[in-house]
Amino acid sequence: MDRRQAMSLIGCAGVVGLEAASSARERLPGIYKLISWKTANPDGSVVEPLGADPIGRITYHKSGLMSVMLMRRGRKAPARIDPQTATDEELREALRQTLGTNSGFIAYMGTFELNEDRSIVIHHIEGGSSATFTGANFERRYTLTNKGLALSVPPNFNSNLEWERVGDA
Repeated sequence: MDRRQAMSLIGCAGVVGLEAASSARERLPGIYKLISWKTANPDGSVVEPLGADPIGRITYHKSGLMSVMLMRRGRKAPARIDPQTATDEELREALRQTLGTNSGFIAYMGTFELNEDRSIVIHHIEGGSSATFTGANFERRYTLTNKGLALSVPPNFNSNLEWERVGDA
């Protein structure tokens, strides 16, 4: 190995060392697409809350803002009804199909903070697809990976979302 090759290797090692040494606060901001969402039940079965091929984006902006959208691929639009002529049951069914997690769509936005010692990101919710989200604080355990991000949901951290980084934010 000549001197130039050796210096090149040392330079590469330095860059790798800098990447490894950077904090989660520096590495987390970005735009990620959802790869999978799987929840392991106590009996060992695995559920995919939004199906085997969900769609989603989560953005952590370096300013401290965040947003997330998750949805079931291929959601069906509810039947169109005329609110002037629909029966009470038709109106109730239309509401069930378009509201809540049964709709196959979940979204919220707000700010975030990191607790690097615990590997926890806390989403401070300002608003979302459910009125119950507003004012809530959602904790997620995070792991930064080579391709992106893994988030686990308490209390048992058995619900795992895998995200692939697609851009900077």
